[in-house]
Amino acid sequence: MNLFIQIPCFNEQKTISKVIESLPKRIKGIKKIEVILLDDGSTDNTVSIVKKNFPKVKIISNFRNLGLAETFKKGINFALSMKADIIVNTDGDNQYKGSDIVRLIKPIIIKKKKTAEGADYVIGERRFNKVKSFSVMKKFLQYFGNFIMQKIINIETNDVTSGFRAYNREAASKIFYTNNFTYTIESLIHITDSKLVFKGIDIDTNRVERKSRLFKSNYEYIAKTALIVLKTLAVKKPLQIFSAISALFFLISLFFFREYFMISMIFKNEHPVTANLLFGTTFLIVSLQALTIGIISFFSSKILYINLEILSKIKLKKKA
Repeated sequence: MNLFIQIPCFNEQKTISKVIESLPKRIKGIKKIEVILLDDGSTDNTVSIVKKNFPKVKIISNFRNLGLAETFKKGINFALSMKADIIVNTDGDNQYKGSDIVRLIKPIIIKKKKTAEGADYVIGERRFNKVKSFSVMKKFLQYFGNFIMQKIINIETNDVTSGFRAYNREAASKIFYTNNFTYTIESLIHITDSKLVFKGIDIDTNRVERKSRLFKSNYEYIAKTALIVLKTLAVKKPLQIFSAISALFFLISLFFFREYFMISMIFKNEHPVTANLLFGTTFLIVSLQALTIGIISFFSSKILYINLEILSKIKLKKKA
């Protein structure tokens, strides 16, 4: 089996050597280990350090900074084209321990042997209560966010935002997302209803050596992530989302119609056109429009996932 370890990075000259040196050199059941540096347009000495000290590491560079999501996607597609059997993603900031890769890929190796205990994709789950760099508020937000996501996408993971992940070929070929902020949550939402098997493992992290460059504050991250989740659910489950919106507007319209009919009872045979009637009619029309959008989007979603399944098969057959 061929293992590809990809490291997305941007200006990580202080940590990149530590990251590469911590990676396992040999793993039982793995024939070949390839390390890929995904340089997202670094302007410091990251690339030159890797070229000088780690000549066996392959380097894929963006002509400019394109962001984590685009860089991650480029690495996955490259690894698939090179016939990788397992793809591991870790970060260039030395947050994750390279020694944990052995445990991270073990369920995938087991699945390859066609045993029930294996998995198609694995997430290294941080134990937030032990992450000293996390404030009390950030720990709460992580726990609360993971609880909400577990209910929304029905997956038993305690760390939906972890970038320490492993995929077999089939799981990697099904990775899909459209936002340019981060791949973690959206790709997970899209992949959950497939027949692929998921497993999470507990991991410890290294001491944080720099602040996140992905977002400036927790509030920014929450806002962007919430928007991504809503947009993704609207694509994945449009009928449920728009039916709920339709039901809300329908209930509002009933309230205004009730007020109108109560006024009509007072005036008996007279039926004056009031604001209640106009508002009720307006909300009823919006309700029907939302339901119509949901039905149309439902069929569009089915077509999207059929196309993604076809694209997955193409990726699996594609050669370098």
